[in-house]
Amino acid sequence: MKIKTEQLKEMVSKAVQGAGNNKLIPITQLIGIKKEKSKLVLTTTDATNYFYVCGEADASDNDMQVTIFVEQFAKLI
Repeated sequence: MKIKTEQLKEMVSKAVQGAGNNKLIPITQLIGIKKEKSKLVLTTTDATNYFYVCGEADASDNDMQVTIFVEQFAKLI
């Protein structure tokens, strides 16, 4: 998967705002990254609402889906 770094930084910074980061509800500490064809979707939740950030990615690679800790991923990017 290829995506411009600045575009990914912008998408992640938006998605982080939707994460609840509640230690009692583990799903609120995660970010879902899904790539289908040329569409990239980042998903976060606060246990009540789901927040989706959509963007474009290179269409040549295979589709993928992964879930990781949002705080660690945001620091990496």
